[in-house]
Amino acid sequence: MSGPATGDPQVSVDVRSTLEGVELSATVTAAPSRVEVGLPVRVSIALSGQDADAAEIAWPAELGPFSVRPVEPREGERFAAELVTFDAGTVEVPAISVTVAGREALQAGPLAIESLSLREGEFDPASFHGIRGEIAEPAAWSPVAVAAIVAAAFGTAAAAWFLLRSRAPVAAPLEPHEWALGELDRLAGGDLVRHGDVHGFFVGLSDIVRGHVERRFGLDAPDRTTREFLDEARRSPLLGEERRAVLAGFLREADLVKFAGARPDAARCDEALALAREFVIGSIAAQPREPETAEASR
Repeated sequence: MSGPATGDPQVSVDVRSTLEGVELSATVTAAPSRVEVGLPVRVSIALSGQDADAAEIAWPAELGPFSVRPVEPREGERFAAELVTFDAGTVEVPAISVTVAGREALQAGPLAIESLSLREGEFDPASFHGIRGEIAEPAAWSPVAVAAIVAAAFGTAAAAWFLLRSRAPVAAPLEPHEWALGELDRLAGGDLVRHGDVHGFFVGLSDIVRGHVERRFGLDAPDRTTREFLDEARRSPLLGEERRAVLAGFLREADLVKFAGARPDAARCDEALALAREFVIGSIAAQPREPETAEASR
């Protein structure tokens, strides 16, 4: 394998198969080789040799720290995909397995790219100063006054709770898909996109989809990054590879809007909303396994 030819705008590496009876060479290229965090890097693979037509690749939903979205190859390319990472610094694109007749013929890669944090000046931690000293401290309240206020508040809250408890019917808990579809309807009715708040729309959309996955598949990952959330999702036997790939692509696009400044148009926002609904409805069939009772196991 030759060393990579580094530089901007692309980096590439050549690989030749050592598998007996297979004649196959690959050039894998990543462009651009320097990209801002959250923006896509196009990885393409060109093949040559008598076994090139028989070569296959199965793109995973994630490749190392990158989420993966296969795209249409251009002229001279056999395979291509867009990769996105939110890691900063020198980030390695792991080697990609190329198979011939079900056997791994070669590993295309690895490559290294530079993932750049936000442009200088967009975020300056030094500009955020503590404001505690700028606000006058309130006058000290006497213990008797504090106790009286607390007692009054507690009494009012208790009375309201008992009144509501006696009057309000207890609603049955919603199924995960019912909750998610209701939240999606409320999000659509909010007209955030029409009012120019695409960021708020995708934040809400992402939160609903993640909340549905947590409820539906028993995940407990409310504060995880997208990569950590997808790692957790892999542990669910009910969330198959195909649905994980859809989920990964959806959350990747939402992250581009939330963190990288992407601004999809209204039509794409409608498509994302429809995709979220399809994902929720498609998950209804994957029923959780009921725990075996003593009677059933006999």
